[in-house]
Amino acid sequence: MHIQIIRPFMYTQSDCASSGSGIHVLPPVELCEIPEDFLKKSEKPGSVQRVPYKTPSVDHPGEIEDKYASIYIPFGYDSSKKYDILYFIHGGGGNADLFLKKGSDTLLKLVLDNLIASEKLRPMLVVTPTFYPMDNTDNSVPRSEKLVPLFPRELVENLAPAVESAWSTYASSVDRDGLAASRMHRAIGGFSMGSVTTWYAFAQALDCISVFIPISGDCWEEGQLGGGSKPTETARDLAELAERSGIAPEDFFVYAITGTEDIAYPNLKPQMDAMRKHGGIFHFAGCGAPENVRFQAKEHGIHNNEHAVEYLYNILPLIWGK
Repeated sequence: MHIQIIRPFMYTQSDCASSGSGIHVLPPVELCEIPEDFLKKSEKPGSVQRVPYKTPSVDHPGEIEDKYASIYIPFGYDSSKKYDILYFIHGGGGNADLFLKKGSDTLLKLVLDNLIASEKLRPMLVVTPTFYPMDNTDNSVPRSEKLVPLFPRELVENLAPAVESAWSTYASSVDRDGLAASRMHRAIGGFSMGSVTTWYAFAQALDCISVFIPISGDCWEEGQLGGGSKPTETARDLAELAERSGIAPEDFFVYAITGTEDIAYPNLKPQMDAMRKHGGIFHFAGCGAPENVRFQAKEHGIHNNEHAVEYLYNILPLIWGK
């Protein structure tokens, strides 16, 4: 079946060519702290709700598990309009309510409210799921390491259909073909183990997602912390997976970010350096082709949820700026 790809993004920069379609070079950005005004309640607040869905149980094969994700609904949401969507995943030990929680003004909600109210960000949907079962009692790294490679399939087959059939996105249908046709309006990101999950989504669901925002976590295709211990092999794996997907380099964007004092930095930076050597697939700024990968490190940035939201504050307007 032929899939028509919708391409909404158009970014240009004088030192890189533009092919006229797809995702193009983002302007350079100097990372800023979240302004104090953005930490206050907006006069035009969005809302957070829960989206229930069913998915095959990881712990009990053959059984179906009830789960939910939190979803941010922008102020003035209109079901007759279409909205871009970001799935953002917590780190180890977190849950679906960590970054967004019904009835609570979390840091991420305040930032989204104020970015949209100030017209720095187009109104969009943001979903915060969990890769854990809802009755999770084991937050260990080995447990998370087992679960995160499984989550991209859950997202595509169970979570996204539940979310995008209830809320208006660019998906005309919520089967894999419908998600593929609307992939340019769908993003995934995550912090720490959520970042590891994001890399797995790049490997498994590039046909359904166009923008990837891994924050403070490397790719574990070659094993735990493989981006640091096996950067060459990890970069090769990612390049080969992207090539086999059939998705053109101009039709995806990876914005990887961390801090120089973040525990993830020694593993993420070698991986990103190794990815530069696969110039046919991964185009960093200044390469002479439209940029589709960016790596940025905040000086003295550390490994915590507050920094993750700060990075989103800086990145989201670049990709979905009004």
